[in-house]
Amino acid sequence: MRHFRAGKGVVNALTFTPCGRTLHCVESKDLHAPHEAVHWLDVERGQLARTLDLREDAWRQAVSYGGDAETGNAFVSPDGRWVAVERYIGADVVLDLWHADANKWRELDLIEGSVVNSVCFDSTSSLMLFSISTDGGATHDIERVELTTFNRVPTYRDTSSSVCSLCLSASGDRLGAASFGSASVIFSSGKLVRLAMEIADERTLRFHPRGNELAIVDGDRVFLWDCQSPDAVQVPDVDDGITDLTFAPDGELWALGYTDGTVRLRTREREVARFDWGIGRVASVAFAPDGLTCAAGGENGQIVLWDVDV
Repeated sequence: MRHFRAGKGVVNALTFTPCGRTLHCVESKDLHAPHEAVHWLDVERGQLARTLDLREDAWRQAVSYGGDAETGNAFVSPDGRWVAVERYIGADVVLDLWHADANKWRELDLIEGSVVNSVCFDSTSSLMLFSISTDGGATHDIERVELTTFNRVPTYRDTSSSVCSLCLSASGDRLGAASFGSASVIFSSGKLVRLAMEIADERTLRFHPRGNELAIVDGDRVFLWDCQSPDAVQVPDVDDGITDLTFAPDGELWALGYTDGTVRLRTREREVARFDWGIGRVASVAFAPDGLTCAAGGENGQIVLWDVDV
């Protein structure tokens, strides 16, 4: 078992890069506070490798556009080279992009009055998808951006409700989208399938590594949806207080973080191991690409890594 420290706040969105040698995460003062920094950790050396300060003062010194701004949520690409940040500038919400190689910010132009609701990246970190609301919330779009050219292509338009959570399958052929009270999957063919059952307003979406099922953390329940049937199947024996869910690369083992400070490993049928590493409320969990290591991020910048042997 190894302990790391990344800042002093809550460790959100913990993710291994595809090579497994770097772990990146997003820091916030508390669970619902704006994101303040992105940290990159060198797993082999056991030390902090880089930090990107997202706070307005640091951002203001690095850019020449925009007025007074407040930082919202930050989203990091799987390879850790792109960071997308919501910036509240006056009445508008813009999407600000940072690239690790250039160490520069770039503003993504949006329609005036647009509000960014969610962002996700594909597995190769070459494509970014984001949901926006326009026309005072009357229209809701999902757009994709080629990060090498910055070409933007509308992917889907809906007028029902804003999309507040996005998740792309590893193959990139299925996009999971959660709105307030509902979920849907958009296939690369353009086909849209909606889940008939209602889900809670606060939810987490995770595709199974094979891409054939979507896991939905719905409040204190977990459902698996085959992306075709009208209803999802509830996973048995799941306790209250789930904060995050992730799959091992083979999809057989899952890790769930909990508000009581535990990380629980389970299969589809049952729990197989439980750990309490003393890091407070667990905000995020991640598996290494080889599936042999699991990581959990908690409070006060604490991160723990351990070998998976179940």
